[in-house]
Amino acid sequence: MIMDTLAGLAYAGEAPLPEYMREAPKRRTEPIINKYMFNQIITTGLYTTFLSLLFFKLPFFATAFRNDERYLLTAFFALFIFAGVFNSLNARTNRINLLAHIERNRMFISVMFMVVVMQVLLIYYGGAVFRTTGLRLQELALVVALASTVIIFDLGRKVFLRLHNRKGFV
Repeated sequence: MIMDTLAGLAYAGEAPLPEYMREAPKRRTEPIINKYMFNQIITTGLYTTFLSLLFFKLPFFATAFRNDERYLLTAFFALFIFAGVFNSLNARTNRINLLAHIERNRMFISVMFMVVVMQVLLIYYGGAVFRTTGLRLQELALVVALASTVIIFDLGRKVFLRLHNRKGFV
């Protein structure tokens, strides 16, 4: 709930680009979630689910997190949050360049930075309240690298849609 609220605030600061201002107004009967958004929600949601299942099912990850459920669950918690942060970059634009015009939305940068800082604090200082255990630096790096594949996956989705002339298919 907190992440969605903060992300909503972050997206609210997106600057109106001239290309959007030239679009025709939306009809009242038009759905809030268009086909492009629906495609992004479903494909990224399925990918994140697949990533989560792999995380729990592949023996590599149990081994990477000391064969200790406490570390594995802490790493999963971090994976889930960091995947959400990376997906926030995906969702803010349908462009290939995720960082396009990001400097115009300082609130987005600030909110995502705060989410990352809060996540790191929860990992290392959440203790019994959040049932977290501090990860080693290489464990945290593995989690962040794994979570960042959400960007690569969505980039592939965007390229696929562009190659099939469905850039913003509305």
